Amino acid sequence: VEPFTPMAESDYGARVFKSTIEVKRLSGKADILPIQVWADVVEGKELSRVEIVGEFRSHNITEDGARRHLLNVWVKEINPAPEDVEDKNEIVFDGYICKQPVYRLVPSGYGITDVHIAINRAYKSDYIPCIAWNENAGKLADAEIGTHISVSGRIQSREYTKDEIVRTAYEVSINEYSE
Repeated sequence: VEPFTPMAESDYGARVFKSTIEVKRLSGKADILPIQVWADVVEGKELSRVEIVGEFRSHNITEDGARRHLLNVWVKEINPAPEDVEDKNEIVFDGYICKQPVYRLVPSGYGITDVHIAINRAYKSDYIPCIAWNENAGKLADAEIGTHISVSGRIQSREYTKDEIVRTAYEVSINEYSE
């Protein structure tokens, strides 16, 4: 975990911090994931290698005249992780397909489907970009908007360049799903 940086005080006076967490993939590459946490969840804890339980959330902002869709893990629990436990990055959620899935072939010949899933919460909805590969990609390509879906996978990060600025995109890589 990178050092926590104060973000803002909430409307209720509670302090919110942000940071990032690095999770290694089996390939050795690392996903760098943004996290946010209430101060009282992390205060007094020695944190370097951690286990986190939380929600993957989204929100839109306007920055330099452009709208951006931001994603982060909202931490509910954070605890020291045992040293002998390998890195694990798991996410499980239910939602609804909210945008027509897009199927395409990548240069390596693999089929992938990009799909956006809305997770409805009591106070708002989160819109989570997801990607499915190979067999899952083919099945999801024909799914209809509004279809209820249960997903398990991992949160991944990838860098891209737009207007000569390096940015990071976050998405859920789907391992399994069911309608």
